[in-house]
Amino acid sequence: MMTDDGGDDDGRPTRTSKAQADTEFLVLRAFASPSAFDAAKTVAFLQSGLRHLDAAFSTLDSSRAWLCYWILHGLALLRVEVDDNVKRDMVAHFTRCQCADGGFGGGPMQLAHTAPTYASVMALVTVGTLDAFKVVNRPLLYRYLLSLKDGEGGFRVHHDGEADSRGMYTVLAVAAMVNVLTPELADGAEDWVKRSQGFDGGVGGEPGNESHGGYAYCALASMVLLGRAHEALDLDAMASWLAQRQMPVEGGFQGRTNKLVDSCYSFWQGACFPLLRLADPDADYAWLDEAALHHYVLGACAHASGGLRDKPGAGRDFYHTCYALSGLSVTMLDGQGTSSGVDLARTDPVFNVEVNKLARAQAFFAGFRCDHDELLEAAARLS
Repeated sequence: MMTDDGGDDDGRPTRTSKAQADTEFLVLRAFASPSAFDAAKTVAFLQSGLRHLDAAFSTLDSSRAWLCYWILHGLALLRVEVDDNVKRDMVAHFTRCQCADGGFGGGPMQLAHTAPTYASVMALVTVGTLDAFKVVNRPLLYRYLLSLKDGEGGFRVHHDGEADSRGMYTVLAVAAMVNVLTPELADGAEDWVKRSQGFDGGVGGEPGNESHGGYAYCALASMVLLGRAHEALDLDAMASWLAQRQMPVEGGFQGRTNKLVDSCYSFWQGACFPLLRLADPDADYAWLDEAALHHYVLGACAHASGGLRDKPGAGRDFYHTCYALSGLSVTMLDGQGTSSGVDLARTDPVFNVEVNKLARAQAFFAGFRCDHDELLEAAARLS
């Protein structure tokens, strides 16, 4: 029996090797008779979540900011603009999600947390109106982000929460987006990320943790934002670890060693390759097989009713639809807006926001000063 690294299990199958063999079987069967990706049905699927979600989504109450971002970004990648009523409702919703301390909760009256803060800001950027940009209270948000520094260069995901690579990325990405990324905020981040890279070249959630695709993206994108990727990370070792996570049979990525393929890593790891090229334009990091990745997403993950799924046999959902589309977009084969015949807008590999919407937001926030003392003085006046 073959295992996920192309070897064998020496005649001693395990749950891991059996699951891998079963997944390969399902993927190859899907390749033999793929469900064609239907953009119109996918748009309808995404739009179905804008106004009403059934009771099954009650467990995601604290993820409402993420649901908005996944849906809005997925539609933006498919070149669909939501109507003005939806935009106004989004502005009203995120206004209620912003906490008194400047961060955003997953829903109204919920605890501020860096993850929904990132989702909220990127959703507002995707809405793209002046009213949406003005929801963000920059001075209060800056003070909130600064308050999450853990004393060792990292950032806690909420007050008294854990400090991990997610906290690092979401804080720095939000700060850069709204033009509050000061030297004081970034101080120590490089050393924290340096300690998080493992012996295998990947990055864990915290120093000493197992390497993981999502955390690798967070660490690399954070250092690209600061212009310190070369100093903080062994980029060749990271590229090698990333390349080894692309599965030889499926073509998609696994998130960790000895795990199953998952379409969401089409972005989390697929986007790392353009980030590596941003970090070192002179290096050759063409270690990603884009054609195989796109074949997996479109040939094995397209749902007959629209949307995308983790892998064959799984159901479709907004999360995997968003990140599988993001992976296709950030690794587009022709660089002109098509991915194996699917017409997609380009997403930015650092923020995962459609590039034209990103440019509008950056132009707006560039009109404000980014000064540590001024931001804190303004926050004090607003408190």
